[in-house]
Amino acid sequence: RSQYNFSTEWQSPNCDGNISIVQYERTNNTPEIILACESMITVYDGATKNIKYSFQNDGSSFWNFTELFTLYPNQPLDVNNDGVNEFVTGKSESDSLNNIWFVLKVRDGSSGQILFSNTYTEYYGNYYALDIDGDSYTEICVLLHYYDFYTSYSKLVIISTTSQTIGVKGNNNLVGDYELKQNYPNPFNPYTTIEFSIPKQSDVRIVIYDVLGQEVKAIPERKYPAGNHKIPFDGSNLSSGTYFYQVIADNVPQTKKMVLIK
Repeated sequence: RSQYNFSTEWQSPNCDGNISIVQYERTNNTPEIILACESMITVYDGATKNIKYSFQNDGSSFWNFTELFTLYPNQPLDVNNDGVNEFVTGKSESDSLNNIWFVLKVRDGSSGQILFSNTYTEYYGNYYALDIDGDSYTEICVLLHYYDFYTSYSKLVIISTTSQTIGVKGNNNLVGDYELKQNYPNPFNPYTTIEFSIPKQSDVRIVIYDVLGQEVKAIPERKYPAGNHKIPFDGSNLSSGTYFYQVIADNVPQTKKMVLIK
């Protein structure tokens, strides 16, 4: 599979303030991750996790962010691809010695069997399920908080799943009858196939971006008839790494992630 199940995709630095996920740029379909720390506010790109910009915190900006759970309701999670959504639970617990911990569990929706469990000691927290990077897979975003008598901070841990995001808010890979499929093979070296479907004859352009959002290759725009199309892609002139391929049909952009390994 192109996506690893329950592996940690990314972990933010510790932040002595608020962490939020907000979509500022409405022209793309991935949100930004906001670390509003005491001295500095840092904005990360949700897809690449690279820093977009940062600025000194003047103290008022804490209140300008919409919390993650307000903007992004949890999305369905089917990591078995069996048509049954899983149960995801997160519980903060403590004992008489003031030890705290947060337990995250994913259970099979049909049997209740535990598919994944992780305990974050010395933290309390919450979880949210959403496609944070626009790759058509739902991630589990675990927002953790630590505090004692001397310090407190938060951090965000993003866990990958193999649950595909279909027909839910935030999915940019299925728009009406325009569909972009996962390239295959993936990972690839150096050849792969990009497959997409369009409901009518359309002008289609295909662009490849690196993780910094820079265009590295483009397939010239041309007209394609209605139906399913398979386009071979040669990555022999590219370095190993993660790339994003975007298919633009009738000004409808759809994006997925692919991995080149040499």
